[in-house]
Amino acid sequence: ASLANMTVAHNKIGVLFSRLVKLDENAVVHDGTTQALRARIISRMLVDAHSMYQDGLDLLKDADQKISYQNNLTNLFTMTFVGLLSLFIVSFVVIIIRSITYPLTRLHKGTGIVAECDLDYRYNIKTSDEFGHLSAAFDVMTENLQKITVSRDAHNKELELRKQIICWLFFAKPGSGR
Repeated sequence: ASLANMTVAHNKIGVLFSRLVKLDENAVVHDGTTQALRARIISRMLVDAHSMYQDGLDLLKDADQKISYQNNLTNLFTMTFVGLLSLFIVSFVVIIIRSITYPLTRLHKGTGIVAECDLDYRYNIKTSDEFGHLSAAFDVMTENLQKITVSRDAHNKELELRKQIICWLFFAKPGSGR
């Protein structure tokens, strides 16, 4: 609307200027009537120029408001995008950290249990990464320790039994009932 009003005012000023030029060309002597008509045309040109100036200011104000609105909208979209991206990155980092710390916590807990001589404990971390391989190695090690311990205990029992037999055979007195 402001631009249309400026165009109309510009055309009016052009017409008034043409009338002023014709008036000056046709008047040989500038008498009082010519001077008054000339002053009215110039006055009207100034009013239209002022109107055009006000419309230009309105147009600039509207443009500034539009630019401000667009900047605010752009900032909103940018902040929303950055916020969502940050949320995605934080979620991704948390998932990665949990996928590392959870197996480590289970391995740490399991080594404490095995250190307390509970050789029946198994880690059972079923992943295809290094933690899964380490868990499987710990399970094999615990199973081997259990076999060695059972074998050692059986061997110790057999030794104890043999000691008792040897003591009974060599140190038993005939007729003592031993």
